Amino acid sequence: HFGLFDYQWRPKPAARALRNLKTLLTDTSARFTPKVPAYRITGVTNVGAAGDCLTVSKSDGSTFLAVWNEPQIWDPKTNATVTPPADTVMVDFGGDYSYRVYDPLVKVSAIAAGRGRNVSVSVVGSPILVQITPTKGH
Repeated sequence: HFGLFDYQWRPKPAARALRNLKTLLTDTSARFTPKVPAYRITGVTNVGAAGDCLTVSKSDGSTFLAVWNEPQIWDPKTNATVTPPADTVMVDFGGDYSYRVYDPLVKVSAIAAGRGRNVSVSVVGSPILVQITPTKGH
């Protein structure tokens, strides 16, 4: 019942998400100086309690911003599941960047991509990753 794999050793969603995260965040460079942009994130309803963000810099100059919110999914009074509303989260990059948005629970390829100063993403219960890369001249 518990763990990352079922009785036939098939990966559960959490195992697939961990594999996708590892694939996206792997960096083979031995040393580099991280350059985290002056980003700002708004719209996460439970900041500090159950929602937050984390940055991971890579040697290619890109930065991954992981954004999550852990909403209530169970009502103990009624013994019933709760369908949480999605947070519309705005990620302001602090400058002009190329971006890719990933949902590690779904797949390892980007679910959205573009270029600009910000992007709006929908965050429910699992982390969303936004990879930003400086554009030329930045």
